[in-house]
Amino acid sequence: MKHKKLLLGCLSALTLFTVGTYANTTTAYAEDTVVSGKYISDSKEAIINRINEIRKEAYEEGLVDRYVPIKWSTALEKIAEIRSVEASVLLAHSRPNGESDPFSIVKDNVRSYGENLAWNSTGVLEGIEYFYGEKAAYVKSTVNHQPLEVGEQTGHYWNLIRPDFTHTALVAFQKDGKGVITAQAFTNTEWLKGNGFDTNLSEDYLGHNGEASVNITTGGKIAKASSKQTKTVKQANTTVENKVVATSTSQQKETTTVLNGWSDRSYYKNGEKVISQWIYDANYSSWFYLDANGEYLENVWKGDYYLEAGGYMASGEWVYDANYQNWFYLHGNGKYARDYWKDSYYLGQNGALVRDTWIGSYYVDATGKWNPEM
Repeated sequence: MKHKKLLLGCLSALTLFTVGTYANTTTAYAEDTVVSGKYISDSKEAIINRINEIRKEAYEEGLVDRYVPIKWSTALEKIAEIRSVEASVLLAHSRPNGESDPFSIVKDNVRSYGENLAWNSTGVLEGIEYFYGEKAAYVKSTVNHQPLEVGEQTGHYWNLIRPDFTHTALVAFQKDGKGVITAQAFTNTEWLKGNGFDTNLSEDYLGHNGEASVNITTGGKIAKASSKQTKTVKQANTTVENKVVATSTSQQKETTTVLNGWSDRSYYKNGEKVISQWIYDANYSSWFYLDANGEYLENVWKGDYYLEAGGYMASGEWVYDANYQNWFYLHGNGKYARDYWKDSYYLGQNGALVRDTWIGSYYVDATGKWNPEM
């Protein structure tokens, strides 16, 4: 069967500060869940060498202003172990315990400030290549100043090359019966120091490999947003800004007049509200569509693309549409699959999951799964 890959990127240390206001809250209750699967390790040296090759190349090509070799962090590896398992349950830059912030995990008095996620078929080194695959879009956008096409992303590549990330770790986990999730965590020792965390980071490699049953928390008695976070972008440049800890809160300037960025459900460019257009937001590493009123669409189809709750364009994932009472699969570029095998499932000409029928010489049962015994 054919395989597609999903990339998700989260930029937490930016000069654009994300301010959240939540509405329509619901309450869920935490419960422990055991996730069974296996960790898949690669050579630490191969991982670090490949990332530093990419970082050096970026410097030599003028994409960054300096070359800073990145180092391994044992604490980040422990964080990535957790996030790889959590992402196998909820593939998003949020946690299955209900927390919207993926950076709340602290190990050995160290926390992360950036995250990449990739869904692939083999493990860490393959995940790195998918992140690197965004280079062309990054050059197109930042060097040539050309607009990105719908589905193009740059955030994962930027995380790989940004000189202010000093340490990283990557872990791959495969939940039983599912694809491989690669989680990458990043941090910066100066930011850690400024926020009271340890800066003398161990570089030992745990390299867990093989079967594992991991306890995680799902649900969580917290307020969850049913609408997109309000965003403000008028802010002075600071050394580090992120939605968990801001080192210089006095420099964060919130405003209700947004020249470039989000204000409630609308997006502004040069002071003008964007209407009837797709926009790409690097803060969220996602595409959004603004309707004729200038508000983002959510929980609806826009052509071949599906906008999820909060307006995020679905990509590399399954979506259940209650209107059609069926499942659809969105490719990594966001377009829905049609006449396509996704693992053991077949999507028909209209994109809907096919059930209880023959596809050529293959039979899919009432759940839509190929039955090799038929």
